[in-house]
Amino acid sequence: MTEIPSLEALRQVTPPPVSAVHARVRQQAAHRRRLAVASAALAVAAGLLIAVVVRPGPTTRDRGLGAAPLVALEAVAEGTGAPRALGSEGAVAPDERVVFLARTDRPAWAVLREQDRVVWPTSGDWQVDGEAVVGGEIPLSWRPDGRSGPLRYELLACSSPEALASGGPGCATTTLTLRWSP
Repeated sequence: MTEIPSLEALRQVTPPPVSAVHARVRQQAAHRRRLAVASAALAVAAGLLIAVVVRPGPTTRDRGLGAAPLVALEAVAEGTGAPRALGSEGAVAPDERVVFLARTDRPAWAVLREQDRVVWPTSGDWQVDGEAVVGGEIPLSWRPDGRSGPLRYELLACSSPEALASGGPGCATTTLTLRWSP
């Protein structure tokens, strides 16, 4: 039969260092807390990223039927070389002319201005439904008369001809600056 140690014999055994055990337990708990915080932060960041990427842009339904259309103005340089897209501050060579393209998310009445004068339409209305080029069926290429340097082009598109006449609610504007060489 095995002998049961006496209470006195157990008291004489040196106990393990309690502070070292507690320190190890605290380290493990701190590590688990850091992992939990990092995981929560990662989950929040992933959720925000998904919300931003998946979220669709505004639509006609979101903004209402009388709201201003979403508009974009693009320019393409044509000349002796191949046609090329022009961004804002795009340079236009002396032998090039520009074709402007207007884009809207719904039917709109529009006007294109260069600095202080109207480029298009020269008379009447210009209705843009999705996309339209200056000149309509036969695109009109543009080069300003006697002007060089940076010129600002502004596309004003409105939900109705009345809104276009007043330039008030129901209208949206976008601009494009081109640098013309003499």
